[in-house]
Amino acid sequence: MRDLTSNPLWPYLKRARNYQKNLGYISAFLLTVALLALLDGLQAQMRGGSREFSLLPGSTMGLAGPSALKNPVDSDLLARFSPPDSPLSFAMEGFFSGYWFGNGMWRGKIIVPDNTPPGGYELIISFKGASAQSAQRYGLSIYANARDA
Repeated sequence: MRDLTSNPLWPYLKRARNYQKNLGYISAFLLTVALLALLDGLQAQMRGGSREFSLLPGSTMGLAGPSALKNPVDSDLLARFSPPDSPLSFAMEGFFSGYWFGNGMWRGKIIVPDNTPPGGYELIISFKGASAQSAQRYGLSIYANARDA
């Protein structure tokens, strides 16, 4: 029986094995970084909540949620801000079918004017003719600049 190291392909196989091992180390490192980034994102979402958003003056943010009515029209959606005299506005973009189960969803965007003072606001989305329990509440924190956020 011959020794494997005397095979003429041995140096190439050894080099390929070293490449494979080094790529395995790099892959393990990148997977660890990706998992840490995922955990950090999950922790940040848990701290803020799924209905808490941070915005800056002069920005807009898209928002979507479930519809409480079967066949709604744009005038059925009511968007109110608290406090009522807040400079924020909501622009309805329309309705669409949900991605997974096809249920009705609405889509719109929150518009924060340049002169909005920093502070806490609340957006309440409800539908005409739907129960008061179906109202969706979103907390909005407006910061003066990105450093304060």
